[in-house]
Amino acid sequence: MYLERTERLRPGDVVAQSIRALDGTVLLAEGTTLDERLISTLARRRIPAIQLRDGLADDIVPERTVSEETRARTAASLKRVIVGLQHRTLAATTDDGERPAGIEETARRLGDRPLPLSEQEQRDLEGLQRGIESIVDEVLQGGATGSLTSLKSHSDYTFQHSVDVAITSTLLGHLIGLPRGELRTLALGAALHDLGKTYIDLAILDKPGALDPEERREIERHPRLGFELVKRLPLSSILPAHIALQHHERQDGTGYPNGLDGTNSVMRSTAERLDRRRMLLVAEICAVADVHSALSSDRPYRPGMPPERVHAILEDMAGPHLNTEMVALLLAGVPLYTVGTWVELAGGTADGWRAVVVTSRSSSLERPVVRVLVSPDGRAASRPEELDLERHPEILIRGLPPGDPLPERALEHAGR
Repeated sequence: MYLERTERLRPGDVVAQSIRALDGTVLLAEGTTLDERLISTLARRRIPAIQLRDGLADDIVPERTVSEETRARTAASLKRVIVGLQHRTLAATTDDGERPAGIEETARRLGDRPLPLSEQEQRDLEGLQRGIESIVDEVLQGGATGSLTSLKSHSDYTFQHSVDVAITSTLLGHLIGLPRGELRTLALGAALHDLGKTYIDLAILDKPGALDPEERREIERHPRLGFELVKRLPLSSILPAHIALQHHERQDGTGYPNGLDGTNSVMRSTAERLDRRRMLLVAEICAVADVHSALSSDRPYRPGMPPERVHAILEDMAGPHLNTEMVALLLAGVPLYTVGTWVELAGGTADGWRAVVVTSRSSSLERPVVRVLVSPDGRAASRPEELDLERHPEILIRGLPPGDPLPERALEHAGR
């Protein structure tokens, strides 16, 4: 199977993995043959890409660090919490039909006490916390051999992205040895980090070009608004609110909203931990996870980037923007090529061939086992073979961008 962008789908393509709505409803079942009507439905729902059968590697199922079931259940709970919170805050902050002007007025109208949640809203919040508990369980049990990101529908991108950020943050917290209770707090804060962004016009969030000054000011409101809302939830810790507040601060002090700076390290002195001009470590972890997910994910205006490009950008951002040691931990602890990833080989007898990753190992993150499937001239291999790239140092490997189509000759030869 391979990932294809929705705008490149054609009648006759066959769905390789079921496509579900955030509530678990199956939109298109595995094995469905697409027609013009179904393709239009996918485009209308703004689903950027789907997995298709290719007749070459349909037995290789992409691995996830956290199961799709847990991801979907947690994202659905998160959506219910946020939608309920939007209704609750609108009712609490609207005077005589007029909305508050600015964050400060919103906070004043909300008051200092926790928001009075209804029984249903409380159940939704408890459902989110159960989802967070499952994420922590699966990360601790499985490590990081699978993908940290998921396929997304654009309409629910914010919720799915936030769950991805919670997963990656949990993994990073585990790598530095945070105890289970702190992992739960970190994951919950990461899941809620973009709460303030759900109050911003989608036209601004999805704008592919540069933002004008007014749009930039609107974007930069969301961390403070998220903080004011998360801190009023009945949670056992204030840290999730500070993660929402600080996730756009930078190591060099040029971030927003408060211009905090970092230490570019994991270990810090007592003085550094107590210094209010410094970012909290949990917020620095979330910042790294946030950038990783945003770069890796398909968006309406661009496909997700190939793994080498994601890693190169993270390395460039380490130091001035992102915590250097946290970036190094992510790059050293997560496979560059996960199971199901299509790659291109260079050098040796495999020069120019395309292959798919069949085994990704924590012991050799950049040298997986691949199944060689498509020749340099675009033909499907008559006898596919598997290569352990750890044993073939002469062969280089390059990830293909998500949605990079396979050669038509290979697909036709494979009988797609």
